[in-house]
Amino acid sequence: MSLFTWKRSKPKAETAEAPPILRGDHRLSLVFLFRALPPLNQRALQERIEAIEPVRERLQVLDTAKIDRAALARITYDGHSLRLVGYDSPAPIESIYEAIECARWDDEVKQPLHGHRSHVLCHYEGESDDPAEQMLACWKLAGAFLDDGLLGIVDRDAWTCTPAGPLRQLLAPAQLARLRAEPPLGVWTGVAKLLKDDDEVWFCSKGFHRWGVVDFAWLGRPSEEEEAFALFNGLFKLARAAGGALEPGHAARLGEAHLRLTAVTEYPDFLEGPLGTRVVERLRAH
Repeated sequence: MSLFTWKRSKPKAETAEAPPILRGDHRLSLVFLFRALPPLNQRALQERIEAIEPVRERLQVLDTAKIDRAALARITYDGHSLRLVGYDSPAPIESIYEAIECARWDDEVKQPLHGHRSHVLCHYEGESDDPAEQMLACWKLAGAFLDDGLLGIVDRDAWTCTPAGPLRQLLAPAQLARLRAEPPLGVWTGVAKLLKDDDEVWFCSKGFHRWGVVDFAWLGRPSEEEEAFALFNGLFKLARAAGGALEPGHAARLGEAHLRLTAVTEYPDFLEGPLGTRVVERLRAH
């Protein structure tokens, strides 16, 4: 999971002409950052994705068009359909700022993302309802652009990003089975933090909604980052095992910790996730 101190005043966009990033419903939508817009060579993309993992259905590049400053295309393979909208301009900084700053990677690994000059919105519109397969379909397509100047992927809804170097490593054949077996919360979700005062910090998970799980928030001390990670990981697994959302008023136990879940009562713009957020309170054991 990634960690970031939320800042109420975000930097202004570097270019006023950059179009706004589309949000739509809560289907998977990622942003690919490039030095320049890449070519859409069907044969090259097919070969590069096959080098990552065998393809059952031939890749096709469809519905290509140019409208104003946008280049449009649809990529299909293996039952997946990915709609691409590319802009030969930087992404609006206010729409990707938190995701880059929040991500757990070292600053020098993330730095190239700040130097991007073009961006492509990748919207998943395929048949799979498995969030891992949706993510991997997009990731493999991004991997096919690594040799065409891809700098990394930004996941705005999960407040995280994946630079090109880590992406190449995570797409290695040995890693794909692990990514499918258990959602890699340290990569596909984030944890942000909001300083309430000198002694208290709101920790909040981001991106759990992809798996039908509410997000969680916990008011702790600045030094308790690792405790927040462990707490949210445990509650994520608990919620998935329970097969449903954990409602306000529910109690939970993780190891020796007795917990109570309540509703968000402050900072809703920061704490509330797409499926809602539960505030976690530690209780004294009886």
